[in-house]
Amino acid sequence: MTPHIDRASLLAYIDGDTSVDRLAIASHLAECAECRRALAEAQWLTLLLRDVVLHDLAHGDPDPGRDLGWRDILAEQRRLRDEEVRANTVYADLRRVPVEAWKAEIAQRSHDKTEGLVRRIIQAVEIELNRLPERALHMLDAAEEITNGLHDTVARRCLGDCWKHRANALRHLGRYPESLDAAELAETLYRSVQLDDFDVGQALFTRAGTLFKMTRYDSARAVLREATEVLRSFGASMPLAKTLILDGVIRCEQGDIAGAETVFLELVPMLEKFEDEMELARVRTNLAECTLRLGRPVDALPQAEAAVAGFARLAMDAEEIRARWTVAVIHLALGDGDVALDGLYDAAAAFEGRGMLGDAAFVKLDITEELLRRKEWSEAATNARELAVLFTKAGVTIASVLALAYLAEAVEGERAMPELVQYVRSYVTADDPDRRFEPPADGPR
Repeated sequence: MTPHIDRASLLAYIDGDTSVDRLAIASHLAECAECRRALAEAQWLTLLLRDVVLHDLAHGDPDPGRDLGWRDILAEQRRLRDEEVRANTVYADLRRVPVEAWKAEIAQRSHDKTEGLVRRIIQAVEIELNRLPERALHMLDAAEEITNGLHDTVARRCLGDCWKHRANALRHLGRYPESLDAAELAETLYRSVQLDDFDVGQALFTRAGTLFKMTRYDSARAVLREATEVLRSFGASMPLAKTLILDGVIRCEQGDIAGAETVFLELVPMLEKFEDEMELARVRTNLAECTLRLGRPVDALPQAEAAVAGFARLAMDAEEIRARWTVAVIHLALGDGDVALDGLYDAAAAFEGRGMLGDAAFVKLDITEELLRRKEWSEAATNARELAVLFTKAGVTIASVLALAYLAEAVEGERAMPELVQYVRSYVTADDPDRRFEPPADGPR
C-alpha cells in the first residue's frame, strides 16, 4: 500500500512549494480519502497560522487564543481516532440484528451517531452493492439516520456518500429514474461542501453509469465529459480511469471504434501505474477487440494475450476464457485457421464445463462458420446440431430455436454458407420473437 503523505509535504503542497513532487501528491490525494481529509485539516491549520502571524504583526504580542486553537486541532484528531475505534464495536453489534432493524437500533443510540460509524457502514455497503443491493439500501437508511446528529458540513458530506451509493444500489436493481435522482442529490450535497470537487466528479460518474444502463448514450457521454474534466484536475486516479473506461465502452456501443481505441490506449499506462491488474486485463480485452474491428489483428493479438495472462493470474476463470476466445478469433483474422479452431474448441469446452451454455453456443457458432468456410461438412453438421441443444438449454426464444434448426438442416444438406451463420448469430443475439427470419439464399449443394 502506498504510504500516506506526511503533514510537512501537505503544507508544502498547499503553499505551492516546487521542492515536493506536486503531481505525485495530487495523484495520491485523488485516490486516498484519508489524505484528502488530512489536506483539508492542513488547509485549515494554514489559515489559522496565517491569522496568528497577522495578529502578531498588528499587535506586537502573541495571540492568547493560539494555544487554544492548537488544542482544538489535537482534540479533533483524537475525536476522529476514537470514533473509528468505537464504530468498529458498534458495527459488530449491528450485525447481530436484522439489517431492517438497524435504523431503529441506531435511533435509540444517540451517543453512537458519529461520522466514524457512517464511514464504517459505507465501507460495508461498498462490498454489498454487487452482491445484495437491497441489503445495501437498508444499510444506507441506517447511515442516513446517523447524519441527523452530525455537524452541518460533516453531515452534508456523509449524506453525499449515502446518496451516491444509494444511486449505485438502485441502478443494480434496475430502478433507473430513482438512481438518477439519487446521483443528482449526491452531486448537489457534495457541491455544497468546500474541497469536495473530487466527490462531485464521482457523483457525476455514478449518474453517467445509470444513463448508460438506460441506453441514453449521448446523455451519458455529456455527463462523463463533465466528470472527466473535474477528475482530471486531480491528476491520474482510479475514479478517472473508471470514467474513461465507461466512455470507451459507450463509444463502442455507438460505433466509434477508433475513438474507443484511443481512450483504451490512454488507460493502459494509467492502470499499469496503479497496478490494478483486473481493470487492466479488461481494458486490454476491449482494446484488442477494437483493434481487431479496425482491421489490425497483428496489433490486437498481444493485447488479447496479455489479457489472458492477467485474468489467469487473478484466477478469474470466466474472464480468462472470454479473452482466450478473443485470441482465437484474432487468429482467424490472421489466417491461422488451425490455431484458431483449437482455441475455439478449448473455449467452448471450458464454457460448457462451467455451465455457461450460452457462451459455449456462441463459440460453437464461430467454429461452425470456420468449418463451413473450409467445407468440412461432417464436422460442421455435428457442431450445428449441438448449437440447437445448447441455445435451447440457455433459454433462447422459440423463434431462435427454429432459426438454429434451419441452420442445422442447411449444414447437413451441405447448402449452408458462412454468411448464414453470421445471419443466425445476429438473429439469435437480437432474440426478438417478432423479428422475421429472412436468411440469405442457400449456397450450391
